[in-house]
Amino acid sequence: MSSNQIKELELKYKLISKFMGVFIVVNLSLFVTTGLISDYGYYFPLIALGIFLLCLLYLTFPTTTLYSNKSYIALFIALWIGIYFTGASIVYMVQHDHFRKLME
Repeated sequence: MSSNQIKELELKYKLISKFMGVFIVVNLSLFVTTGLISDYGYYFPLIALGIFLLCLLYLTFPTTTLYSNKSYIALFIALWIGIYFTGASIVYMVQHDHFRKLME
């Protein structure tokens, strides 16, 4: 790989880690700290948190080379799966008025 490709992949990995950090904070602030998970037994936010944490662990302790497109694509897909679970959690909670019950 050329040095430009390596720099480009490093930038992509930095962006992925920042996005995962943001979604971890969103999950924690919307669902875990408000008690919506323990009250209603809905575990999609925990699945999303698990996916994000595994990806961050992979970025922190790389077991394979980070300078490959395959590992970047795998992390990108895992990020979108976590985003799906987060979005599905928000939609479910809004449809079933759990956020409104929380505000009362």
